[in-house]
Amino acid sequence: MYNQSQDYVNAKAQAANCEIYAMAYSQILIRRLVAEQPEFLDEAGVSKNELIAHLTNNMCYPYTKVKSRMFRERTVEIKAQ
Repeated sequence: MYNQSQDYVNAKAQAANCEIYAMAYSQILIRRLVAEQPEFLDEAGVSKNELIAHLTNNMCYPYTKVKSRMFRERTVEIKAQ
């Protein structure tokens, strides 16, 4: 039902693409960070995966907001039918 809305489909695709690129970029950033400051993750108390998830979420936050808004709007449309 949600995929019948082109706005929602587009927002969902943009969010998915952002996550792919942001995750790859975050992995590169962390690889470089660990090479330059090997003790950083231990001092920060986070794992590589946690930091990747945090960076990815921060980079894709605007796209996630749009996707969520389109989901809510589509939900209202479905309930109104």
